[in-house]
Amino acid sequence: MPRLPLAAALLALTPLLLGATSPRPVRPGPGDCFLGLSDPRFTEWRQATEDACRVGLARAEARLGLSAPGARIRCVVTTREARRLPHDDWRYATTTTLPDGSVETFFAAEALASGALRLPQTAVHEMTHALLRAAMGETYVAVDPWFREGLAVWAAGQGQERLDNAVARAVATNRGATPTLAMLLDGLPSVPGEAHGADDYAEDFLAFEWLEERAGETAVGAVARRVAAGVAPLAAFSEEAGLDEGEVLGAVDGHARRRVSRAIRSAHAAALRSCGRKLDRGRSADAAACFDRFVARHPGSAVSDAARMLGAVAWQRADRPNLAREALAPVAASGSPFADEARDRIAAALEREGQPEAALHAACSALRDGFTRHAPHLSFVAARALMRLDSPAAAAPWLERIVSRYAASRYADGAERLLAEARRRLTATGADVDASSAASPHDADGRPPLPEPEAPPPER
Repeated sequence: MPRLPLAAALLALTPLLLGATSPRPVRPGPGDCFLGLSDPRFTEWRQATEDACRVGLARAEARLGLSAPGARIRCVVTTREARRLPHDDWRYATTTTLPDGSVETFFAAEALASGALRLPQTAVHEMTHALLRAAMGETYVAVDPWFREGLAVWAAGQGQERLDNAVARAVATNRGATPTLAMLLDGLPSVPGEAHGADDYAEDFLAFEWLEERAGETAVGAVARRVAAGVAPLAAFSEEAGLDEGEVLGAVDGHARRRVSRAIRSAHAAALRSCGRKLDRGRSADAAACFDRFVARHPGSAVSDAARMLGAVAWQRADRPNLAREALAPVAASGSPFADEARDRIAAALEREGQPEAALHAACSALRDGFTRHAPHLSFVAARALMRLDSPAAAAPWLERIVSRYAASRYADGAERLLAEARRRLTATGADVDASSAASPHDADGRPPLPEPEAPPPER
């Protein structure tokens, strides 16, 4: 999907970053901010998705030498809310087999709006799943996750990006510490029933990269066809590689270790170690300056956005919110995997700085642009801002949404308390309100702490 050039995106964000407010304050509600099915962009998204799926299926068939004549495969674009997905299920796209035997791939409109979903590659990824589902029927779900996801990442050409993102996530999660192999690799095959996350996808891909380097691209397609015919994935690898299964696992592990070590070195991740130590020791301003220097020296590093996020955390702790927002700006505008986090932190920073009008519009803008991974917190920021603007009637729908839609989130209890306060204020003014919520006291500042920087999961 086309994205705004960086300069244009930064210009669009400038009023939010500077804390500018509208000369004529507007009090938007959830219906004004969350992406709806009436959004005029749906026409473009649906056409682009249909085209990408058609090309993606042809690409998957060509790479794997596999086809499923007569298969019924369709791609749909809708919102996560219309799909009734749990608030913490953040897949951008997913492929399933329906009861009638057809295969459906869902693309989240929010991910298309935000630019988080790279449609051409994602379409090949999902059409690889769709092709094998159509060929194997119900038996596909019993195939090891490492095989399903590794093959899809390989077919879509997403391997290096997934590996770089895994390194960046490890840097962000560990506050600048150099990632270790143990953080990124846990071996194949996957443990049955174990959660399969973004870092696993990178390791899954490396098994297929090893096979391609050993036996050629056609060997990967041959393995896919063997598995489609009912052969176990590891046995299929063994047959194509000419090694026993134990030798395959050992060779794949060695290849993965070399590749991950190289990715960590090429990202200059070790250079962040001193920055992270300063942050851990409470030297916030020194840490922030250290992260900023890293970005300036290594602008093309895979961990640059992780460094910017950590720099923003450090500037916030140093009580320099303007510099924190400056650090977040390029991440918010870049289509980075940290963009959701950056938009959320910008809105929260404005609200904490005592700029409720700007915070409200920053939160609404983030949601409208599809950055909904932090929707519970953005909704809470909007509600708190409205309460500080003495607009309890406008805050109530936001709070009710958190209590009902995001009941499992960390913000639900705080929202319930704030909703009770909003209703008390409305009752005091003589407004007609539903006072069914039980009142409970606020905690110290009414604000659950923000988490450390994180990154979203990949498409599936």
